[in-house]
Amino acid sequence: MGASFTFDGSGDYLDYGDLNVTDSLTSVTFSFWVNSTNFTTSGGYVAKYTTYGNSTASFYVYDDTSTAIQVSIFGNVAGNSATNWTHGMSTGIWYHIVITWAASRNATNSGYEIYLNGVKQTLSSSSGNASSINSVNSSNLIGGLTSSSFQKNGKIAYVRFFNRAITEAEANEMYKCINHISNGLIFQADLLDTAGKEIYTQTSPTIGGNAAPDPSGPPVFFPTLCS
Repeated sequence: MGASFTFDGSGDYLDYGDLNVTDSLTSVTFSFWVNSTNFTTSGGYVAKYTTYGNSTASFYVYDDTSTAIQVSIFGNVAGNSATNWTHGMSTGIWYHIVITWAASRNATNSGYEIYLNGVKQTLSSSSGNASSINSVNSSNLIGGLTSSSFQKNGKIAYVRFFNRAITEAEANEMYKCINHISNGLIFQADLLDTAGKEIYTQTSPTIGGNAAPDPSGPPVFFPTLCS
């Protein structure tokens, strides 16, 4: 079993500062495990965002409604690419989510593909044709869109960013054994709490509010499937 960080939906977040790892990318993957307390408070998962607009945002992933997640890539030239996904997830259960985007795929679902527990999903709606991800002076957050808005109520673990759109086979492999996929890895936040130690494989974040390590976590390594 792994471990996670828990967020109470009010003032909780992890702030990794203004990382430039996604700036100007033409494809990207966001991967994380989540166990939601609820889906009704517009909770943010990952973001580089200050306010809505092409000069103040790079990307965000958040609960748009009680049943749908919205993803937006804010583009340098052609505006933003957005998608909504009606997910069917339940509270109190760990899920692995992989979101990929590539400008070269803009003709289909505005470049997005989403995988839940390794299975490709049907997207509810998509719009826009961003050509690359904005370079803006905003913090990279886990657990909220900003330090004061759209904050998640639940647990998040094993966050990964890649500088490419991973394949369906790779998304399935990550669900089984998260460390098996490393090609193009540009950000990794394992959010582990082992024997009282906080372990980060990237810059240690500023912890906002009551966000705290939690010893419970997702089953990120299935013994019968990892080799």
